[in-house]
Amino acid sequence: MQPIAKQNVIDALRQKYGKETEAVATGGVGITGMVWLFDEQGHVVYTTPGTASTNGTPFGCQGDYAENDGLNFI
Repeated sequence: MQPIAKQNVIDALRQKYGKETEAVATGGVGITGMVWLFDEQGHVVYTTPGTASTNGTPFGCQGDYAENDGLNFI
């Protein structure tokens, strides 16, 4: 099996789900996490750049974002 380029995965996710609500980039390695929030009609909720994150989560949403539990959210 051939490895998949990270940018190909990001491009495919954006093609399928649209532009993300928030992308997280850490340590100068580029995007390490992406979050899509949808309204009741299924449309992606967008924010003004730099204002979405509250306490490390989009809009302060509650959820399991722990990095040490083996789950990755993209």
